[in-house]
Amino acid sequence: MGLTGRCHTAVVDLLAGTRRLGLHVEINDEGGFWPGRTFATLRRNLDEMNGIVAAAAGALKDFDETADGQSRVQAPIFAHKHFERLEAECAARVGPALKKLRAVVGKR
Repeated sequence: MGLTGRCHTAVVDLLAGTRRLGLHVEINDEGGFWPGRTFATLRRNLDEMNGIVAAAAGALKDFDETADGQSRVQAPIFAHKHFERLEAECAARVGPALKKLRAVVGKR
């Protein structure tokens, strides 16, 4: 599990731990780790979220790219070790949404 996953699980563990202190804490976990604490579910959801960001950032970068391959678009997702895979897999799933994004920014 990468840094994002470790941070995610640490926050959930921290919030859950406050219950032992008598605090009423409601945990709403979009990553799907809570309440079952299932790492496979968290990994799948993080990959999906990262894929959406990668596909959108890649489309924006491609739109801005000049003839020499330069772009002003910068995003931390570009440094993800699986960026290309995440971008390609998500782009294949959400093609129509990316087409709309490209239309909004002016590239068809």
